[in-house]
Amino acid sequence: MKISQLLAAVLASAACFSANAQTCPGGTTQVNNLNPVSGNQICACRSGERWQEWHGPAGNLWDYKLGPGHPVDPTKIVGTWSVTNGANALLTHTYGTTSYSFRVCRIGPVGSTSYTLVSTTAGTVTPVTLLPASATPVGSCAPCP
Repeated sequence: MKISQLLAAVLASAACFSANAQTCPGGTTQVNNLNPVSGNQICACRSGERWQEWHGPAGNLWDYKLGPGHPVDPTKIVGTWSVTNGANALLTHTYGTTSYSFRVCRIGPVGSTSYTLVSTTAGTVTPVTLLPASATPVGSCAPCP
């Protein structure tokens, strides 16, 4: 076996371990079917920064910013999103050449709109609110505390 093949195998194993190391915290339940994310907007706050990202058609990820038509900071596509379903389900956001994969963990019973996102590269984001599906981004995320 060539060194490059061995190195590729080791790196692939490490990548699988890293993705699988993202575990939901106690009191939450891992979501294994992430297809319903399509058309939904995620609202979250971290370090005083508010996220309002809408998961649009064709895998486009939109940042609501200050709303459509705002003269300074309008809604725009900032990247792409995709899902991998199953026992190791992940939601992946890609901005240019940088990707972040998150384990999605529901807080509370089925039907709850509150979640925690866990990533080995982007850290933990909680609470995250999933707004209902819409045809376009909506601006109804609550302000950050």
